[in-house]
Amino acid sequence: TAQDPLLKIMTDAMLKLGRQRAREAKEAQEDEKYAEQKAEAQQLAKAWKEVLVVDEAAWAAIDSWVIANVSNKTGEVVAAIPLTLSGKGEADGLSVNVEVRSGEDAHGATFEFCAAHNIRGLDQVEQLTQMLDAKLDEKDYDAPAHMQLKTPNEHIKRAQAHEEAHDYAAAGAEYVRAFKAPGLTPAQKQELTQRLSSVMGAYSSVKSYATAWQGGKFAEAVTAAGSLPAQFRSDRLHLTVARAHFNQGKIKESLSSITNYLTNVDKLGDWSDEEPRVIAATSGAILAMRLGDIDKAKKMYQIVLRADPEQKRVKTRYQMLKNFVRMLSDIEELLNKSKNHDTIKAVDRANLVLEEVLGKEAAATAGTRLLLFQCKAWSSMKFHDDAIEACNLAIEQLQNHENPDNKRVAEAYIWRAEANSRDESWDDAVADLEVAVAKVNSQEIHVKLREAKHQQSQWNKSEVQHNRRREEVGHFYVHRPHKKILDLPDNIDELDKEQKCKWLKKHYHKVSLRWHPDKVKGGKRRAERKIREASEAKELLQMQWECRGGRR
Repeated sequence: TAQDPLLKIMTDAMLKLGRQRAREAKEAQEDEKYAEQKAEAQQLAKAWKEVLVVDEAAWAAIDSWVIANVSNKTGEVVAAIPLTLSGKGEADGLSVNVEVRSGEDAHGATFEFCAAHNIRGLDQVEQLTQMLDAKLDEKDYDAPAHMQLKTPNEHIKRAQAHEEAHDYAAAGAEYVRAFKAPGLTPAQKQELTQRLSSVMGAYSSVKSYATAWQGGKFAEAVTAAGSLPAQFRSDRLHLTVARAHFNQGKIKESLSSITNYLTNVDKLGDWSDEEPRVIAATSGAILAMRLGDIDKAKKMYQIVLRADPEQKRVKTRYQMLKNFVRMLSDIEELLNKSKNHDTIKAVDRANLVLEEVLGKEAAATAGTRLLLFQCKAWSSMKFHDDAIEACNLAIEQLQNHENPDNKRVAEAYIWRAEANSRDESWDDAVADLEVAVAKVNSQEIHVKLREAKHQQSQWNKSEVQHNRRREEVGHFYVHRPHKKILDLPDNIDELDKEQKCKWLKKHYHKVSLRWHPDKVKGGKRRAERKIREASEAKELLQMQWECRGGRR
């Protein structure tokens, strides 16, 4: 009937309206879900930033730590003896004063002077002590009561306690007092000679370290610390060495120093917040995050929690890091389901967390895993420039990790190979897969590599081409989509010769600008290859269409 067409139109309109409303409801639901996820991310970022600010402050406070082994003399000079040094080098003939200040005695002054000027002979130490004692007697000066001579054993015991506390100035002074104490046996004297020489060397190295540190010469400080035997390095010294690397901008070396310290540190007992080992773990986690090494950051916290599971400060930070790792797992799940747009949104949320917690500059290097997610998602969406640029940055950051995980590195190269394959960059895809195979020798990667090599062979296959007079004009690639490379319209073959040549000239110019090495993403080498491919395509089409300027 006449009403049937109208009824059909109305029915179709109602169906379209229903579908539109369903789409709008779904979009609203997704927007609501996205808003909730963004709010959760912002809440995590705020709480995480608050605790990491405390850790950053503790890490920065290392700069102001006083090296306890080096005394800062401030008392009034009560006795002084002028000396002229003899020996090799610049010290020969140098005039110096040996000084005793209020609150000191001859033994402490002798030790510090001899250690500073590399005087190790026991006879010289004893002679200088006697000279200073005589000078102090002239001045009628009495040293503090705790510095009075006791038995040799008592002084040795005190010295050993100071050594354990890494206070080498106090330890050396006690060893010198032991030499002067009544009742010293020949065996004790022999042992003291060795101990005194060892402590003098440690004191001298620590003094050089502290002087370099306080002068901002951090490379010299690291060298001086390296000359110290392991038993003479305090926990604080280990941390200041890590800080010295950091102050030179060497984050990887700083993290390595912290890792070595935490590996060898005594892990028994409760770990209090102010201890160097806790500060080392929390600071190391921050450094690992800055390098984009989430797994390393987790390990820093795990070192503490394995030894002290109820360490509240570290436990809180570890939970926040786990929440962030869960965000990464959710993104990976979206990627596996090919939900690429949702993946990009989720990556943006995670990046906001990192920027809030670490700052924008640090977040740029901390988001290694996020860059890989972006690479794969953008590649699937055919945004090849963005995809390959993201993969390039991720691989660069992975190589900067302290101990790069071969599986992670191989995965990054595989994902970049996939992006290069979609971009028909077969040479680059093969090169990436060869690196992946070298990192992880698996059958799956070998299969991908064989397929990529086959495609590479087809892409690079060339044959001799002839002009219309059947003359050879050179080798040209025969399996490359030359019209696609130049982004020519689909109906180009329907146009006449003049129009074809105009389009060819116009699009070659456009593509050349598009792939300018200083402007395009993905690396200069890739841009140069794209321009070369465009030039080869233009030359072949010019010849085939008999355009002016082409080979004929």
